[in-house]
Amino acid sequence: MNQKWIMKLVVALVAVLAPRVHAAEPSAVRNIVLILADDLGIKDLGCYGSDYYETPNCDRLAAEGMRFTEAYSAHSTCSPTRASILTGRYPARLHLTSYIPGETYPKAMLVPPVDWIKYLRTNEVTYAEAVHEAGFATCHVGKWHVSSQSPALYGFDVVTPARAGKNPQDPWFVNEYTTDVESFMEANRDRPFLVTLSHGTVHVPLQEKADLIEKYRKKTPGANGQNNPIYAAMVERMDWSVGRVLAKLKELGLEENTAVVFFSDNGGLSNVYDEKIKKVVTATSNLPYRSGKSQAYEGGIRVPLIIKWPGVTKPGSVCQVPVISTDLYPTFLAMAGLPLRPKQHLDGLSLAGLLQGGTTLERNCLYWYYPHYQTMPPHGAVRCGNWKLIEHYGEDARIEMFNLVDDPGETKDLVASYPERAKQLQGFLRDHLKAIGAQTLQPNPGYDASVPWHDECSGRDKYDPYDFDQENDPRQYVTDPDCDYGAGAAPDQVEPFTPQHDLDVGKENITVDANLPNVLLIGDSISIAYTPFVRELLAGQANVFRPYDHAKDRPINCGSTEVGLKELDGWLQGRKWDVIHFNWGLHDLCYRNPKETRVQGARDKIGGKIAVPINLYKTNLEQLVNRLEKTNAKLVWAATTRIPPEEAGRIEGDDVRYNAAAATIMKQHGIRVDDLYALTRTLPKEDALDVGNVHFNETGSRKIAVQVAAEIAQVLGQ
Repeated sequence: MNQKWIMKLVVALVAVLAPRVHAAEPSAVRNIVLILADDLGIKDLGCYGSDYYETPNCDRLAAEGMRFTEAYSAHSTCSPTRASILTGRYPARLHLTSYIPGETYPKAMLVPPVDWIKYLRTNEVTYAEAVHEAGFATCHVGKWHVSSQSPALYGFDVVTPARAGKNPQDPWFVNEYTTDVESFMEANRDRPFLVTLSHGTVHVPLQEKADLIEKYRKKTPGANGQNNPIYAAMVERMDWSVGRVLAKLKELGLEENTAVVFFSDNGGLSNVYDEKIKKVVTATSNLPYRSGKSQAYEGGIRVPLIIKWPGVTKPGSVCQVPVISTDLYPTFLAMAGLPLRPKQHLDGLSLAGLLQGGTTLERNCLYWYYPHYQTMPPHGAVRCGNWKLIEHYGEDARIEMFNLVDDPGETKDLVASYPERAKQLQGFLRDHLKAIGAQTLQPNPGYDASVPWHDECSGRDKYDPYDFDQENDPRQYVTDPDCDYGAGAAPDQVEPFTPQHDLDVGKENITVDANLPNVLLIGDSISIAYTPFVRELLAGQANVFRPYDHAKDRPINCGSTEVGLKELDGWLQGRKWDVIHFNWGLHDLCYRNPKETRVQGARDKIGGKIAVPINLYKTNLEQLVNRLEKTNAKLVWAATTRIPPEEAGRIEGDDVRYNAAAATIMKQHGIRVDDLYALTRTLPKEDALDVGNVHFNETGSRKIAVQVAAEIAQVLGQ
């Protein structure tokens, strides 16, 4: 081998072995404010795309902090999600799996868990208790709905209970709650504090002051169907409260040492019955996301999350990593500079790394479980990477699976197209529910198939008699911290969403080490040739894969950018990728005879038509890069190799033009470039398979592999 390439690889591999430099611990804040909206949908703020509702204060908070685009509530209704925030645990683990007290459907096919726990146990250590032990003053204002007992028993010093009744001037007591928060912050301005402002709005009944409602009656409905003036007025009132809290922090001189978190307990309510006109109308629209509150489709569980952590979050930053409500507890601890309590917040992970600008979270999947009837039969769901599966039980027994990148609206069920992946995700969901001790449904002896289950609701269920007698409650749920199939990887599930047929494991029998980073090589037949040698050079440093077609038992040639746009998502779903080394070009600048009847046409640079003109190549490549960036992997672009003058179907010089176009895109995105063009210009002709062919023989492929491996090693070592 050429010695300089060997030395380059050695230097790079040493970098991999060197100690990793971790991000510094973020600066702790003195105060934490959590503002929790009720039933606010993912599209209900201006900063999330609403062009009907007016939310200048939430929008300003997003401009000053970080906005999460793929944040989830742990349940599609309020009580379970609120319990998950307080404890850092999934509702299914707590056996608190519906809003309290739930509903009864006596003629339905299944009986929900009859002994589900309709309160949050006081022996759970909440985030309020955790910071209170460290000297924080704690306050809870407004809606509670996880117990009939006071928040004072759960770690909150000062409590303003949820208000009931009618107040035409303050329909959801937004003003009263906000005033109480202002008073608490002023009284505790000289000591650390944590305050939770938990609004009852924008929950039904929809109600607001007439003058504010009239303002929205005059507005043009939103592009996604938002058109309810009462709901819009409620959103504005809630946003007004956010503005007052922010203003008070500034007035008290606390703005720069107070973290502010804005969240919603579940997705927006899609429809509401209007008593005046006696028909169902839109409450809010979550489009393009499907459905709404009480359902596991994106509209029911994807919610707004905005976090401003002074000195940590970059103003106006956006995070696309999936996160969930259980993550707030450990994040609060990190904000306060306190040690995490993983044995308590079993299903939550600190978001501190993401808030510092990180792009990954060490988690396998996200899970949901709703073993009750409400607007649909019982169901569970799992999201792994960009894939999401929903398992329906009872009358609607089936599974659905969606790719959330290609189809965020969940309109195309892919179970039939990817049966192995669907089976795998279904297995993960079932394993998860078993591991955390989730309760199961039972056949209903009173089931009547002739009566639609939703026509026989007997109303609200009874409240839990043990709420005020918890010491004598015989019911138990899994509290064993070793049963951690929530936040981290499960025991035997080190590759939690790996469909075997997508990976190059075939006859080569690759050994996968779960402790090593995963590298994906995407490219043409030249990259196919060097893949085995890269794998060999990085043995013990990384798991190296490339897309593989097991039906044809051969690696996949990733072709032109046109092919990449169609197939990339399927190639990416194998694992959580740490590094992706990719290239497109040789197939794009290939000339084809349009008169040929073959699928691609014979290569003909005399009278042929170029496969992908350079302007289209730029457009395609930009889209591909945008998609790759969503993986949060470190990306390395491989320049197209040199074209020999005699090469059939390609014109010398096109490689330079296409490489230059690609280099401009990579520079704009800050992506490292592996200059294979410069390397292959130095290789002798005998390293090619034959004259007139751009491919390289084993010797040439090994030389290319040395440079590729060195580039990847350097990236891994950064």
